[in-house]
Amino acid sequence: MKKLLLTAALLVAAFTGRAQSVVEAISGNYTGDLYISFAPINDATEPIAGQRVTLAAGEAEGTVSLSLFDFQFNDVPMGDIVVPAVPVSENADGSIAFGENEPVSLVLGGFIEATAGINPETSHISGGILTADIDVMWTNSGGDAPVPIYVRFVSDGTSGIDAVTTTQPAKAARGIYTISGRRVNATDITALPAGLYIVDGKKTLVK
Repeated sequence: MKKLLLTAALLVAAFTGRAQSVVEAISGNYTGDLYISFAPINDATEPIAGQRVTLAAGEAEGTVSLSLFDFQFNDVPMGDIVVPAVPVSENADGSIAFGENEPVSLVLGGFIEATAGINPETSHISGGILTADIDVMWTNSGGDAPVPIYVRFVSDGTSGIDAVTTTQPAKAARGIYTISGRRVNATDITALPAGLYIVDGKKTLVK
């Protein structure tokens, strides 16, 4: 029984360590385009360029807090959207998935009472690009049911992480790990498959 409990404890510790490695690898500021609409977002939706989203470690292990600061809608200042405690995990292909999260209550623009949460089905980080669909429901619109406000952020692919440049020969790395914490048997980052890595303790995007 003691051996079984010890094994279980080690597995939990390993899983927690991998989850925290993912959190550390993706934390940072992301800049890109913001799309906001009362209709589902499509190719005709005009983006608002130069917006910023921050991912920071959440209070719970393996979670992040996603923050969209000081955004506007139809030239009206709306304030901030902050969604805490969003679980994150690494997929087999190296992309990052966002898990189920509890919608939070907030007030936008001083008069719109709403709830907001990250859509786990369509939000992800792939190839260093953050795509975050924030499901906002306007709860005091005066209608019979809450009104959905569609909010999507797509980063430019270089924010929050450091991109590898190949204009000069790359130095041999002392330690290369996947963002889940698994050591990679390589010393030359230019020979790695495309993806996110931790190289000598620094988040690195290999293209």
